Amino acid sequence: MSRNDAIQAILNFAIGMERVLKGILYDLNPTYVLVSPEFRHSLRVLYGERIVDGDDNRTVLAKRPEADVITFRNSLLRAAAVSESAQKNKNRLFGLSNLRDVLAHHDLALFDVEKAAVLLKRDFYLITLDFADELKISRREWFGTFEQSVIGVARNHQQDIKNTLRVKLEEHRRNWEATKQDEEAVRRRAAVTDERLESEHRYETACPACNQRAVLFAEPDYVIDTDSSEKLVAGEFVRLIHCEFCGLNINDDLELDELGYGKSFHPEFSDDDIPF
Repeated sequence: MSRNDAIQAILNFAIGMERVLKGILYDLNPTYVLVSPEFRHSLRVLYGERIVDGDDNRTVLAKRPEADVITFRNSLLRAAAVSESAQKNKNRLFGLSNLRDVLAHHDLALFDVEKAAVLLKRDFYLITLDFADELKISRREWFGTFEQSVIGVARNHQQDIKNTLRVKLEEHRRNWEATKQDEEAVRRRAAVTDERLESEHRYETACPACNQRAVLFAEPDYVIDTDSSEKLVAGEFVRLIHCEFCGLNINDDLELDELGYGKSFHPEFSDDDIPF
């Protein structure tokens, strides 16, 4: 895959998946895709043809309604609360959004072609297949005449992730077994863990290898409150799990999803998010 092919394919994949995620939310409630779901904005944006002219409209409806829709990441956070496919593939889709953001907003030299190729060749078919099955979309409609060739690409680039993880976890479990008798080393590692947990968006969790205290490194996504212009955390994505005690370090999106860390972080909605 050439660099230009990878760039174009990632853009197509990202645009398509963002529309799928927004479609899931829109079918549930159209206001869930709006940055400003309040009545004064959403009525004009979504149901403008239903508005009856009247003098009181100026008090209940915005003169210039906010029609912007939420971002890819915010769509993913919200969809993961109602879609098993979004939840299952959350970290890989977050990785896809990061690649798209590089193409849209940064120097192309920062585009990770190798990561893009893995996402496209190894994961594209399985991710889209999950959504096709969940949404009851026919394979023909989803993949057209290309399903067989896409299957071939995916098959040739699969890894047995369960076995890969099993070996990795076993290796680090043995590292811990070899170290745990060294009380001074254990104290040092505990101190480093405590220090890391003092930072924002880092959380303690049980290490999947040695069952000691590990650190989840999360990356927040934000929304802007349209009334106050305040930046609020909409939710978080797990980017890394690190255990100082056994040395485990996992930042691969597929491995994080396989270990269930996409399920660890749901957006927490307040009453202010309810548009009625």
